[in-house]
Amino acid sequence: LALLAFALPAGASLKMKDAAPAPDDSDADDAAAGGALDRGALRVVGLAGLALAVAVARIVAPTMFDSTAADVIVASAVVAGVAWVVGGAAVAPKVAIGAAEHNPLHVAADDLHVDDDDDDDADEQDAAAAIASPAKAKRAGDVDSHPSKTLRTPELWLFFLAILPGAGAGLMTINNLGQIVSARGGAKATQEAATTLISIANCLGRLACGRVADVVVERGVSRASLVVAADACGAAAMLLFYASGASVGAALAGAAVVGFAYGMVWTLIPTVAADLFGRRYFGSNYALCLPSVVAGSVLFSTILAPTVYAAHSGEGDDDGDGCSGSACFGETFLLTAAGCCVGALSAAVLAARTRYLYAPRVDAGAEGV
Repeated sequence: LALLAFALPAGASLKMKDAAPAPDDSDADDAAAGGALDRGALRVVGLAGLALAVAVARIVAPTMFDSTAADVIVASAVVAGVAWVVGGAAVAPKVAIGAAEHNPLHVAADDLHVDDDDDDDADEQDAAAAIASPAKAKRAGDVDSHPSKTLRTPELWLFFLAILPGAGAGLMTINNLGQIVSARGGAKATQEAATTLISIANCLGRLACGRVADVVVERGVSRASLVVAADACGAAAMLLFYASGASVGAALAGAAVVGFAYGMVWTLIPTVAADLFGRRYFGSNYALCLPSVVAGSVLFSTILAPTVYAAHSGEGDDDGDGCSGSACFGETFLLTAAGCCVGALSAAVLAARTRYLYAPRVDAGAEGV
C-alpha cells in the first residue's frame, strides 16, 4: 500500500505542466497560484485527519477491523485520498497558467519564441558538452530535469540503490533495537537507554552532515561522496553488532553509529536530489527518491530481521517463545552490512559521474591565459 501511495504522485507528476514565467509585478498570477496551493495543502491536512480518525477508531473499537472487507475499505479510502491530494496539486499549475493568460501584463510564450522542445534539446546539448568539457558544465542544481526524464537517468537509480541499504539499516535497527539489546541480556532500562542514544545520534547526524556537506561542496567534492560515508558507517555498525557477540556495550555503540548514519541519509536525500535534478521540479523528483526508503524498510526491517529472529526463536530462552544470544540477529547484521557495501559502491559511482557539477568555475579570461 505504501509503494502504491508513492507511485500515485510519481505518476501524476509526469503529466504536470509548469506555468509560463510571468512578470514580477503579476499579483494576479501569484494570488491564483497561491490559492490553488492553499487548497492543495488543505487536502493534505484532510487526508491526514482521515488517517488519524482511522487510527483512533482501531484503538477504540478494534473489532470493527477484524474482517477482510474492512481492510479493503480502508485501503481503498487511502488510495482514493492520495489520488484526491495529487489531483489538488495538479490544479495549481493549471490555475496559474489560466491567470497568466488573462493577465494584461503577461507576455505570451509564443511571442517570446519559447519552445519546451528547444529547451529540452538545449539541456541535452549542455549535458553532452559537460561530459566533453567539464569546465563548461553546469553547476549543481542548474539542470532542471523533468520527472519523466529523471526516471530515465542512471543517476536516479544509482542514488536509489545508494539510499536503500543505508535507510534500511537505520530502520531495521530502530525497529528492533529493544530485541537486539534484550537478546544480549540487557535490562529494560538498558533498552530505553539504547533508544534514547540512537535518537540523539540520529539528530546529531542530520545536523553535522548538513554543515560538512557545505564544506565538502565548497572544496569541489561531490555531495554524493557523503552518501558513501553514510553507507560505510552503516556497514561498520552492522559488523560491530555481529563481531561483538552478546556484548551490551557494543550494541549501544553500534546503535549510536547507525543512528548517526541514518540521520546523514535524511539530510542528503533532498540536497543531493536538488543538485542532480534541479529545483524547478524539486518536489516531484524528491518524491521519486523516497520509495527507496520504503523498499529498504520492507527488505531489512519487515522481512529480513523477523525471518532470522523467528528461525532462531527458542534458542537460549527458557520460555521457548523468545530468542537469546548472538544468533538472533547474526545473519541480519551480515546481510545488512553487505547491502550497505553495495550502496556505498553505488554512491561512489554516482559521485564519480557527477563530480563535474561541483568543479570550480573557470572564467573565460582564465581559459585564455
